[in-house]
Amino acid sequence: NAPEGVAAFRAAFRAVAAAAPTFAVAGNSDAAFPGVDPFAGTGARELRGVDTITVRGVPLRLVGASRPGDWRRVRAALRGARAGEVVVFVAHTPDVVDDVTRWGAELVLAGHTHG
Repeated sequence: NAPEGVAAFRAAFRAVAAAAPTFAVAGNSDAAFPGVDPFAGTGARELRGVDTITVRGVPLRLVGASRPGDWRRVRAALRGARAGEVVVFVAHTPDVVDDVTRWGAELVLAGHTHG
């Protein structure tokens, strides 16, 4: 959680993104470094609304919020899923599970659990 760690963070994300499609959301520590895009040059796509991919013939609707202003897009993206799409919400914190599952998320992936 320091600017000095950004290079190591980016290297780790580059390695993951070289192996598979990689998506991420920013966390509260990322806001502490204005003007620094932690995902720049990593191959990871920051979710700030919705993105879709197909994995082994299954359409995945990936939804995430990296910034407070993203939440309006999140609700619409979750409610706008097409038939057959698996809806995955990527969150920095699990505190949003109740809301996003009510809006249509079928799977929630979150960090910031601290144990």
